[in-house]
Amino acid sequence: MRKKSACIGAILSLIPFGQSLLIKTGVVLLTTGLILAVSENVHAEDASFYANRGQQSYAKRDYYGCISDFSKVIELQSKYLPYSYRRRGHCKYFLKDYSGALIDLNKSMKLDPNNNFTYEFRADTKQKMGDQYGAISDYSEAIKLKPNDSYAYYFRGISKFKLGDKTGACIDMRKASSLGDQIAFRMIKDKC
Repeated sequence: MRKKSACIGAILSLIPFGQSLLIKTGVVLLTTGLILAVSENVHAEDASFYANRGQQSYAKRDYYGCISDFSKVIELQSKYLPYSYRRRGHCKYFLKDYSGALIDLNKSMKLDPNNNFTYEFRADTKQKMGDQYGAISDYSEAIKLKPNDSYAYYFRGISKFKLGDKTGACIDMRKASSLGDQIAFRMIKDKC
């Protein structure tokens, strides 16, 4: 321990009093002592850092922050590409940038064609854009991937109602209701 103290003391004696010396990214030597500092920038090139921060932004409904962080993940070409495109697309959806959302969701789907959430998010986007047939197609694909997902049945039923297919819509609402969707249950009472 004395050797370390002597070494630190010798280094500190070379620094004028009150001055600091920066060694690499995280160690600062002061004449008054040793301070270890870990900067957030140390993680700046790590895609998982941006993915985690983007997810936190999403949870806080900070969609611009979410888009920024997942854009960085995409730029870094990480293993998180399908998820990053899907999450960024979903954030664009909430900001009513439906065409931007659709572009990202299509990219996510090309990278991971078996993710039911991508189909659901893309169907939601198509539904908002007025493409009910496209929405129905994507909700149907989501149902193929996850047959007991009440969300896809409910919203496919909504698209069918918008197209005037009351019979098909009621079938989907009944299925969503049987899977526990309370709103679908109320829709059945009101419309079927």
